[in-house]
Amino acid sequence: MQLLFGLLFISYFLYGLWGQYLTIQSNTIGKLNSFGIPIKMNLSDVIWIKKFNKDYTLITEDKEFKIKTDWIEKSSLLKLNNVLQQLDLPVDKTPFHSK
Repeated sequence: MQLLFGLLFISYFLYGLWGQYLTIQSNTIGKLNSFGIPIKMNLSDVIWIKKFNKDYTLITEDKEFKIKTDWIEKSSLLKLNNVLQQLDLPVDKTPFHSK
């Protein structure tokens, strides 16, 4: 059993090195969880974006979607920020408004 979990962890790590951590397609954002299972969220369902340190947490009515920005290339992070800024959220529910 430990060997199986070890292999899953190593495969997830290697996929993270050579694969994409995060994908955004037509109003959907997705990533792989720790077990390599895809997780998706509709961007139109996001009601709040929290930022803690450099990481984002997208919150809907019933779930949270955490994004580790250290795992994202700088050019892709700029694109992600642009997509998140385009969401129609109240200024107190997003870290992108100017104070």
